[in-house]
Order: sequence, then structure tokens, then C-alpha cells
Amino acid sequence: MEQFPNISLESGASREEVIEAARVAGEVLARDAAARDREWRHPFEEVNWLKGTGLFNVRVPARFGGLGFGYGTWAQVLKHLAVGDPNVAMIPIGHVGVAEVVNIVGSEEQKAKIFGQMRDGVYFGNAITEIGTKTKNDMLTKVSQKGNGYVVDGRKFYTTGSVHADRIGVVGLNEEGLPLMAFVDADAEGVTIIDDWRGMGQRTTASGTMKFDNVQVDAFDVVAMYEIEEGRTILPPSAQLPHSAIDLGIALAALRDGKEFICSQARPWVEAEVDAAADDWYILRHFGQMSAAAHAADLMLSRAGDALDVAEEQLTDELLVKASIHIAESLALSIEVALDASVRIFQLCGTKSTLEQEGLDRHMRNARTHTLHNPVDYKYWNIGKYYLKDEWPPSKTNR
Repeated sequence: MEQFPNISLESGASREEVIEAARVAGEVLARDAAARDREWRHPFEEVNWLKGTGLFNVRVPARFGGLGFGYGTWAQVLKHLAVGDPNVAMIPIGHVGVAEVVNIVGSEEQKAKIFGQMRDGVYFGNAITEIGTKTKNDMLTKVSQKGNGYVVDGRKFYTTGSVHADRIGVVGLNEEGLPLMAFVDADAEGVTIIDDWRGMGQRTTASGTMKFDNVQVDAFDVVAMYEIEEGRTILPPSAQLPHSAIDLGIALAALRDGKEFICSQARPWVEAEVDAAADDWYILRHFGQMSAAAHAADLMLSRAGDALDVAEEQLTDELLVKASIHIAESLALSIEVALDASVRIFQLCGTKSTLEQEGLDRHMRNARTHTLHNPVDYKYWNIGKYYLKDEWPPSKTNR
């Protein structure tokens, strides 16, 4: 099999074709995932290949040349990519987030431009979150009007996929303190990308610093994000669903690699009185429990994606709330499954599985790092209020 198989999804592709392409892509990403993690090596070739597959354009509307699928399909694509390498699976999340913003508040002309670029393989990085502020929703970056255009000044962190970016969606505040998103070229004057992400997990997501110093932006390349803030919208839940898919992917990858280790290298406990680790009742019992939990999380992810697709079609508050709760349930379960499977697998594999060259430790580090996006207790809190007290979650919740 060639290094990168020929995958070229175009508008009109079926959902089955898209998901199968993602599954194949996940297998390709899995080949060197452990080595990339160990060597802190960015997946440049892999991302360049993925740009051309069309998988990053699942949420780009078909009328602009994208695949035009719903959130349920997008979640399945991310899951398969994450089973291969959750670092790579993180990279298109910001790109699709830009597409979501443009789809909600962009003009028809802006949609034609941005979506056309995405269709042609342009990758949009994101520069949204900052560090050193009171909460992760606070920011100091400014997008200020200057003449007929705008100027961007500020510093961002957690800019996932930054080193792969062709263009960047930067969020900053205007003179009235309202959020705007500006689209700048990654090589524009005043843009500095610093590869300084050194997290213990998700090592090659390129989630470090971006600096913007007097970056000039055409007015056509700015959209009013503050318009999304009016009422309950689909953006907050749509931003949460991908994390559930990635957490589940990490769990499934840990089970995949754990199975291989158990069947090829692990030894049974002496008391089991069997010849192979795969025949040890203790190992079978624990592996069975983890597998059942992962499969339950997979079903929850599908339910959440389907609920969000229904909400997108009708956009009623009731359907948005229902989708948000289903996503919270999916995310809470995926978080717990990822943390459990990535740690408990060592109990079944034995001491040798902790050696660096085996690569099993990356699942634990990835799970612990990625699941910090969302405190699981806040998920259960909102779920409990919904089912016990009939209270809706906050419309702008980012928990």
C-alpha cells in the first residue's frame, strides 16, 4: 500500500464514502503515530495529504463545493481520525470552527470566498483563546477599525494546528468590546507563529503561541462574531461535539494497541494457570468491561450527532437544548472511558508495556491532556439540572 492512498472526496460523495475514507485515513495516521509522539515530530506530510482528501470540508456547504454533511458525519470522521492519531484529529477542529462562524454570520460574498478557499485545500488555523486572563472566554486581542480596513493586535495560545495554517481566523474585540473574527494570511506581515506547545500529551497538535502586531486586514475579511451572541445558537454545542469524538478515539486506540500487546507480548498471571494472557479470566473480564463502555460511548456519540443535525434543521431552542444535553452526556462518558481505558490497559499488559518504545503511554498522556478541555463534573451538573429540575443549560455554556 502506498504511503498515502488516493482519496479525493468531492461534492456528491455519500456519507458511507466519507466515513470509509476517514477510517482508511485513520489507519494511515496510526502507522507512525507513536514515533511522531516520541520524537515531537509534526505531521506535515500527513496534514498536507489530508488537505487534499476533502475530509476537512465535511461541514462546508455543498453549494460552495464542500461535502455539506451534518454534525453526525463530522463526529464520525473525527472519531476515525482520532483512533489513528488524536493529535492530527485536533487539527481540523479550528478549521471547521471557522466554517461554522462564516456559515452563521458571513455574507454570501464572504461565504463564497472562504468556502471556495477551503474547497481548494486552504487550511484555516484558529487564534481564539488566550492565557493569563480571568477565564478562557476573556481576551485582550483587538481587531480595531483603521481607515477602510482593520488592524489586529494581540497574542493567542492554544492555537491548534498553527504550523500548518495557510490562513488564520483571529478573534479579537472591537472598540465597543464586541468580538470580531478576522481572516489573515499566515505569512502576513506582523504575524508570528511560535511552536512552543510542550504539553505532556497531544504533543504534535501545534497548540502554541501566535502573535499579531499591527496586522492589516481588509474589511471584507472581517465578520461580526458578536451577532452569534444574540440568543441560543448552534455554535456552542457544535464546538463541544468534536471533543467527545476525539476522547472516544483515544479510548478505542488504547484498546486497539492494548489488544495487540496482550495477544503478542503480555504474560498471564501465575494464578490463572493458563498459557496465554488472552486466556486469563482477569484480563478478559477487564478488557470486556472497557470494550462495552467504549461501545456505549460510541452509540452516545451517534445519538448526540443526530440530535445536533435535527437541531440545525429547525433551530428551535428546545431542540438546541436537547442536543446540548445529549452532547454533554456523550462527552462525559467519552471523557471517563478515555481516562479509564488509557490507564487500566497497563494493568492487563504488565510492566513491559510501560517501556517508552511500546508507545502505550501516549494514550494516557493524550487522554489526560485532551479531557481537560471540559470539567466532566460541570457536564453532569447541567445534565442533572435538566433531568431533575427541568432546567436548561446556559445558552453560551462552553463547559
